Amino acid sequence: MKTDVAGRVRNTSLAASRPLLPLYEAVVNSIQAIQEADEKQGRIDIEIVRDDRHLFKEQEPGLAEIIGFEVRDNGVGFNEENYRAFETSDTTYKANRGGRGIGRFMWLVAFDRVDVESHLKQNGKILCRRFEFIPEGDGVRNMAVADSGEMKCLTCVRLIAFKSTYQQQCPKKIDTIATHLIE
Repeated sequence: MKTDVAGRVRNTSLAASRPLLPLYEAVVNSIQAIQEADEKQGRIDIEIVRDDRHLFKEQEPGLAEIIGFEVRDNGVGFNEENYRAFETSDTTYKANRGGRGIGRFMWLVAFDRVDVESHLKQNGKILCRRFEFIPEGDGVRNMAVADSGEMKCLTCVRLIAFKSTYQQQCPKKIDTIATHLIE
């Protein structure tokens, strides 16, 4: 069976009033990756990417439009098992942890694309898996796996080009976004 990612995204609902839900999904994935790695010094960094076209106007830089997010973690990464689950629509891979296998589709409901860079352990080596997740075909474009220059596992998920419907509803202040994440 094949998945038409554009069709799956079209059939995934995300209320405009919930613009941070795709970010929550990325953070939950990071938490689970850290747990899976049994990483005692787990770390998740979230970067808010803002539109810098108005950086030098009178507006406070912290209130500029949000155009994306980056979520970085030092979890297990997109190893073969995790990547196979990522490729499987509505997977039951994380069902025992409350996962429904659809969170990544919410990314594409609210953002034009997602770039993934994951440094993972495989056969005693650190490899780097990179790809774009887009609402076309099977969803994966420009997949590459190569040796990594990193000494440890880390993954960065970049949610790129926030769609205006969600961007307009998204809080702009860091403190507000942080409060919503913690809740």
